[in-house]
Amino acid sequence: MEGYYNLSDTNVNNLISNLGISFELLPGLNFKTNLGYTYYNSKELIKMPKKSYDPSWDAIEHQSSHLQTERKSWIFEPQLVYNNSLGDGTLDVILGGTFQQSKNSNMGMQGIGYVAETLIGDLDAAEDIINSTSSNTDYKYNAIFTRIGYNWQKKYFINLTGRRDGSSRFGPGKRFSNFGAIGAAWIFSEEAFAKRNLSFLSFGKIRSSYGTTGNDQIGDYGYLDTYEATPGPGGIYPTQLSNQDYSWEVNKKFEAAIEFGFLKDRINFGLSWYRNRSSNQLVGFPLTGITGFTSVFANSPATVQNTGWEIELSSLIIKNENFHWHTSFNVTIPKNELVDYPNIEQSPYANTYRIGQPLNIDLLYSYAGIDPETGFYSLNDINQDGRFDYEDRIAIFDKSRKLFGGMNNNITYKNISIQFLWQFVKQKGNFNSLFYAGQLRNQQRVVLQALQEGSDFQRISRSSESSRAYSNILNTTFSVQDASFLRLKTLSIGYSLPENVLRTIGIENGKIFLAGQNLITITDYSGMDPEVSGNGTSFASLRTISCGLQINF
Repeated sequence: MEGYYNLSDTNVNNLISNLGISFELLPGLNFKTNLGYTYYNSKELIKMPKKSYDPSWDAIEHQSSHLQTERKSWIFEPQLVYNNSLGDGTLDVILGGTFQQSKNSNMGMQGIGYVAETLIGDLDAAEDIINSTSSNTDYKYNAIFTRIGYNWQKKYFINLTGRRDGSSRFGPGKRFSNFGAIGAAWIFSEEAFAKRNLSFLSFGKIRSSYGTTGNDQIGDYGYLDTYEATPGPGGIYPTQLSNQDYSWEVNKKFEAAIEFGFLKDRINFGLSWYRNRSSNQLVGFPLTGITGFTSVFANSPATVQNTGWEIELSSLIIKNENFHWHTSFNVTIPKNELVDYPNIEQSPYANTYRIGQPLNIDLLYSYAGIDPETGFYSLNDINQDGRFDYEDRIAIFDKSRKLFGGMNNNITYKNISIQFLWQFVKQKGNFNSLFYAGQLRNQQRVVLQALQEGSDFQRISRSSESSRAYSNILNTTFSVQDASFLRLKTLSIGYSLPENVLRTIGIENGKIFLAGQNLITITDYSGMDPEVSGNGTSFASLRTISCGLQINF
């Protein structure tokens, strides 16, 4: 098209294949395997003739950009599965493995100085080739595992799992690690005493589990020193420090739960408590600038714990020929804590984390109110040294959610269906776009209080002192407020058109629907959206309303 001179041509080849095989070796013994192979290749050519640039620019030449990406991966997952009766129960045994490999390569370059526009893209015709880059990575992961499960009288269950995992992302001697788990459950509603004395109880179960899992989600070759070639001949420069001592991140997980079903499972209730402890976290450990590097791959010495309660309740309130109403409710009460970090005072995180506190915290200054002499915001100088630094940040602002959950309802009456979900969150947030009435921009109406005697807001001024006071309180407790909210997250209403009418005109079925998201939010938060309460001018998601007609022939 005339007026458009830059041209881009991209060719992509993508193959995804999978094969599953299963056959019986002996009665109760089966062999299963899953094999997969993927191939992706992309080539992109961008032609940039000099007529596409501003004619006033000097030294503009015909140019081309070349990008090529290739990815290959395969996976092989064999399993032996044994299932048979043993005594009054059933024994299940699985012995399996996972073997996978992926190779990635990327190449890019630019050609410049083509003598004619028709030659753009032919690198043999380019005067120079610049900005050449290439990279190749090879990732291998292997694992073997076994699981033994026994079900006795359909009342008592136990599972034992063990596995050994190996990853090429760790150095020699650190690539393999062992993990395992144990789980048990008791369906006490099947006991004679429950059937005799708890006739209202249709289901009752107690379960618990404990296990360890590993994580190798970190960049490839982090245990090696790496270098890149300098522009021009004969030079290299370091791009990464080696660390051959880091290994698998370990997560230890425990859970205990109880489940009930009442009135032939028309009412179901579940209560669970969990504790997850993470150690040896794989991180980019910060380094000082004098090392020439910003970070190095390492295992963090921190121990982080997540605990919490989870409650679930569902009920089939009404069910008859014309009317159906099902509701479900869930709530989670989480707690995050930095349990241990040896010598944290000498670490790069001394001014970021605190032992016994969550990870998602801000260390804030203590707000001292409006200075009666200047009329501007003021802070408490904790150590009385005449300046404000991290030693004065003694207030801990926990940004984590204290409680969250939702209630969902599904209602149908004849051809009409209604579904709606209420979401609720208890939390604190900060709003830092409210307290400076001296800026030449739109303000919330509440800042007019700054004109009143005894206001919580500093007096209106465009002075540098006023601006500095405003900047100071952004990191104080003054900007922290309740950001809890109740939100009508989804609502949908549908009407199924009568089938006997539709079929007379050759339509199988049809439906008219109206759907909305984020329709109502009830909150005391001063910003735009309490779901992203740290940025007073952003939304997590917009209110949307849609309607339509669905017809199947």
